[in-house]
Amino acid sequence: GELGKIILLFLAALWIMAIAARSGVSGVKISKVHAAYSLGASKWQIMRHVIIPNSLPDIFTGARVATVCIKEECFGSARQGRSGQIGVHSGEDHQGDARNLIRAAREGRPTTGSKT
Repeated sequence: GELGKIILLFLAALWIMAIAARSGVSGVKISKVHAAYSLGASKWQIMRHVIIPNSLPDIFTGARVATVCIKEECFGSARQGRSGQIGVHSGEDHQGDARNLIRAAREGRPTTGSKT
């Protein structure tokens, strides 16, 4: 039962990482690429010695964001259940919580996110 959940989380992280990598590569200054070409570097050498090192900060930032998103999906919003499975609710009545928050907002009571 966990394989489908793992694949879904991987795909969610994949797009975040792809966008971060694209942002990092597009942020490389073209003057550095031109300088490497003028020194006789091949395309692979430019990729290895210019583009990848200059895009690593954005790639690492994307990895951090993807990790936080996966963590929130597994443990934050779903609240890991007693069984230890990914995304299993602990049996709390989340719809009841939402109804109580809406009722409190209509009545003008402060809504702190706790059960009322």
